[in-house]
Amino acid sequence: VPALWAVLASGAGYLPVDPGYPAERVRLMLADARPAIVLATRETAAALPPDCAPLLLETCADAAVADTAPTDADRLRPLLPDHPAYVIYTSGSTGRPKGVVVTHRSVAALAEWAGERFGAEGLAHVIASTSLNFDVSVFELLCPLVAGGTVEVVADLPALADGAGPQRAGLLSGVPSVVSRLLAGGTPPVTADTVVLAGEALPAQTVHELRDAMPGSRIANIYGPTEATVYATAWFAGDRLPEQAPPIGGPVALTRAYVLDHGLRPQPVGVTGELYLGGGGLARGYLHRPALTAARFIADPFGAPGERMYRTGDLVRRRADGSLEYVGRTDQQVKVRGFRIELGEVEEALRGCAGVAEAAATVTTDGEGHRRLVGYVVPAAGERTEPEAVRRELGRTLPDYMVPSAVLVLDRLPLSPNGKLDRGRLPDPGPVVRAVRHVAPRTDTERVLAAIWCEVLRVERIGVDDNFFELGGDSILSIQVVARARQEGLPLTSRDVYQNQTVAALARCADAAAGPREPAPRPEAATGAAPLTPIQHWLFSTAAERAGHFSQALSVRLPEDLDAAALEDALGDLVAHHDALRSRFVPAGAAGAADGTDAGDRVGPAGPAGPAGPA
Repeated sequence: VPALWAVLASGAGYLPVDPGYPAERVRLMLADARPAIVLATRETAAALPPDCAPLLLETCADAAVADTAPTDADRLRPLLPDHPAYVIYTSGSTGRPKGVVVTHRSVAALAEWAGERFGAEGLAHVIASTSLNFDVSVFELLCPLVAGGTVEVVADLPALADGAGPQRAGLLSGVPSVVSRLLAGGTPPVTADTVVLAGEALPAQTVHELRDAMPGSRIANIYGPTEATVYATAWFAGDRLPEQAPPIGGPVALTRAYVLDHGLRPQPVGVTGELYLGGGGLARGYLHRPALTAARFIADPFGAPGERMYRTGDLVRRRADGSLEYVGRTDQQVKVRGFRIELGEVEEALRGCAGVAEAAATVTTDGEGHRRLVGYVVPAAGERTEPEAVRRELGRTLPDYMVPSAVLVLDRLPLSPNGKLDRGRLPDPGPVVRAVRHVAPRTDTERVLAAIWCEVLRVERIGVDDNFFELGGDSILSIQVVARARQEGLPLTSRDVYQNQTVAALARCADAAAGPREPAPRPEAATGAAPLTPIQHWLFSTAAERAGHFSQALSVRLPEDLDAAALEDALGDLVAHHDALRSRFVPAGAAGAADGTDAGDRVGPAGPAGPAGPA
């Protein structure tokens, strides 16, 4: 992070390179971008091509650090707002990744909007979990620092489920599917004043889960392609939560949003059209790709002369309140677990594999909404193609999130009457076919883990040598595995799942880390006084005069033949199980109020009945 900040402060721009990327992709990015200097550590330098001579950060002497900030007179070139601030490569439909060039002006506009929208207090402590290769990292790392805040860097959000990371933050951002998994255990491993959700469609259920888990948190659904400097539109949840998928909101500062038809004519409210973005947040274009830049960044007929707008490829419709509702895509770009993927790039890589004549790729969705990237190949004449060999070859050129979780071998690709690929007729991959011989679990730990994998991966049988990720597992599902394993007394972490990808290896890891296995203890009922949470302090200190505003009531028409005793018992069991339903606020001197519960509280005809006064 200091190196990134130093590059920007100097007026230069940076190109993030993930050392975990395949060597061929790293080579292509560096060859295309042609950076003047490559910064690396001794550890990360091993991922660079042999002909690259990096500047090692460990060798930079402290004496070389200036005592004062450079002035304009010290600069070899003038520092201008429209100079590049960073280049981030995204998936390309032709099989060649494209570098998006974003300027200092656009980054400054983003930081200004973030400061106004979230405030210095909201940006005082931000958890940064996004890889530098994705533009959300610009928001997580730069905006808090510009506002004078603190950034706490974690490996990734799933790692927070292990309980080793921070437990409180001012702002937390993440992909909805990952955040939803963090909430699956009931008590989130980290809470935040503001939760920013971006990267994929936001289900209404996730909004409700967040409000239940973090009642005082502000929830934001934010949309934006890399070409529009991270965020372009934003929606913030109010007191009344949506029953359907929430909108992506309205434009952020300096951004204009148009909903247009094929003739670039504005669409009326409620009519679907393509989203075009204009204003000061647009990227300069694609590095060394003038034709592609001209095709995607076109003249803005609604702006000042010379202004451009970006064709997003996203279909939206405008609601009556002016907010935008996301509908889908106009092309073959998809998102899986928040990663933007061009199916064309995956198909091009598939066609480049040994023995493959034709290829296709698509995304399938199961009954629980999990999206899965699937590849299809047709072998060349006389060739025999093995799915696992194809996946291994793809892993040498594509990032892991772009490698299909399953590859199917077909005699021919389904075509439409006009001879084009008919993606709708591509066969469902169904249960994953193992590439290894089935070996049944042999120990108690292996049997427990195999049962958990069967449940999480929705397969009938698991062998001890089956690979979690080859069976369709991912970072999100690994959270479920860890949670269920801990319920069975196995002290595992998400990192353990990544480092031990078979049942046999994970069982050895669990056995080595634990003593006698005992199921996780059932939490005892909470009793007695408890301190108020920060949001409760705020409620009683600033909103007591309108406390009724926060009350919620529900009227239910009961049938005449209702079994009142059974209903009372059911409600009583519910109240006994959930400590929060037995809590009440009572005066507690200077503290103003105390939150107390009693395990003996029961529900009667007139409501909860329990001892008077503080519990």
